Amino acid sequence: MNRREKYSEFAGAGCAIQALGLCAPVVLGLLASVPGFIVGCVLAVVLLAVGSSQSNKVRCSACKNPLASAKVTMCPTCKAPLS
Repeated sequence: MNRREKYSEFAGAGCAIQALGLCAPVVLGLLASVPGFIVGCVLAVVLLAVGSSQSNKVRCSACKNPLASAKVTMCPTCKAPLS
């Protein structure tokens, strides 16, 4: 039986958002000193969480085609039923 596989991308929008999250405390700390650093740290946590969720994807185990969501029941490419 075919199934949905989870995988992570190491390049793309999720990676770019995480990189911005890592730079936020440094940039805001240089621009606004201590208050900017504190805001940057909070922003970093938020951006790292958002980027991580965007880098996790789901694909078909038969043809490795990316799926729109984890709720898809049939692969649009190979028409395999997914459990």
